[in-house]
Amino acid sequence: MDKYPNLSAAIKKAFEAETDAFLAQLDPDPGFTLSDKVERKIKRLAKRRDKSYYPLICTVGRRVACVMAIIVVFAVSAMSIKPVRAAVVGFFTEEFSTHTHMTTTHDTLPVNSTNLVEIDITVPEDFELINKQSTATYIRQKYTNGDRYIVYEQILKEHFSANYDNERTITENYTDENGQEYIIMNHDDIAYTVIWKNSDYVYSINSNLTKSEILDLCKQTNLAE
Repeated sequence: MDKYPNLSAAIKKAFEAETDAFLAQLDPDPGFTLSDKVERKIKRLAKRRDKSYYPLICTVGRRVACVMAIIVVFAVSAMSIKPVRAAVVGFFTEEFSTHTHMTTTHDTLPVNSTNLVEIDITVPEDFELINKQSTATYIRQKYTNGDRYIVYEQILKEHFSANYDNERTITENYTDENGQEYIIMNHDDIAYTVIWKNSDYVYSINSNLTKSEILDLCKQTNLAE
């Protein structure tokens, strides 16, 4: 209900008068024709006015409200659905809005009763080992050479679980000439993370070397098994 009918009437009258005055000044024969594209748009707009829902969306505010309502419906629907779980080269991945959660393919792998057997990584000679962490199920080594770095991880397969940023990461799959499958994550072309596995372990190399250099390190690690 309009609480200010007099004000509304005055505004309507003022705008109508200005519109009438403007239209009276227009040349009925402007000397140009509209393009086919514009003509088609005009016809589409005219057809829309005949739709039953047009009175509901005939103002800018209402159109914006309709668009926002649609966005809210899709957002709520997306949040109510469990993230899609997909198997990718021997791993399960669950994609969320900001990250991807990755585990090995099987949910109920038997826990290995033996300690991890370390598989050495061969890094370029000018790299120095600056940090090493190890447990019965996990090894992490970091090598550096100036601004360049290599982080190598080896994990018993049944213990592998990791989260990776997917806002600034592009993921691809790669299979080498020996049939070994890899997941390659490109982090804004600044660094790469390559993940692969065999029957016992999951391996990961994160580095700001080139993708081909990192893949060479992966292949050398496979040969050392």
